[in-house]
Amino acid sequence: ERMDEDAVEAYALHLDTLNLTDATINRKLAILSRILRYASRRGWVQGHVEIPRKKENNNRVEYYSDEDRAEVVRIFEELELPEYAKLFTFLCDTGLRLQEAFDLKWDDCANGVVTVWNHKGARPGGIPLTKAAGAVLKHRESVAGNLEGPFADMNQHKARYAWGRMRAAADKPDWVWHTARHTFCSRLAMAGVPLVTIRDLARHTDVQTTLRYTHLAPKNYEHAIHLMEDGAA
Repeated sequence: ERMDEDAVEAYALHLDTLNLTDATINRKLAILSRILRYASRRGWVQGHVEIPRKKENNNRVEYYSDEDRAEVVRIFEELELPEYAKLFTFLCDTGLRLQEAFDLKWDDCANGVVTVWNHKGARPGGIPLTKAAGAVLKHRESVAGNLEGPFADMNQHKARYAWGRMRAAADKPDWVWHTARHTFCSRLAMAGVPLVTIRDLARHTDVQTTLRYTHLAPKNYEHAIHLMEDGAA
């Protein structure tokens, strides 16, 4: 295949689906960059391909604020891409990766829970639906109810194209689909949900991944001390 900016972005998007840290993704992109430089010197490829790197901020994660999420939805709708606004909302409220959403079957969405089975880079598990996520599935049933799954009419290429249009309109070059998953975990942490529960809901295979959200958890140290005293009384 031709190695150009679209191919590099597709590879970076694939890395996003593997539950890797930003540092690990950057190392893989650095290797790709060295390979391309070598290939260019040998005349195997023409021109220079820009390879964007992810921001690394002391292992802290980026997430979409309430205002960011509202802006993404608004722009998708203004661009007449409302189904991708629905997909974005669903990802932010379930923590699913983009490909996990595409792979969902209708049987995986039952009794107010969406279930992800064995998927590369994550444990299987069920996630209770928020009202917003449930509304998305109800809407998608009217749009794609005859298909195998709620997002079976979408794929990585279509989503990347739609996201590129939205991102350009928002003038947010660092925004990516995968941040929706970080947003799910970050919102749970900020709500005071125990990290072990976040780990289970996000289906992290390594608790170190979950620990990245520690800095977002509310710090109620006085309450913790009171609990210890009450327990010792």
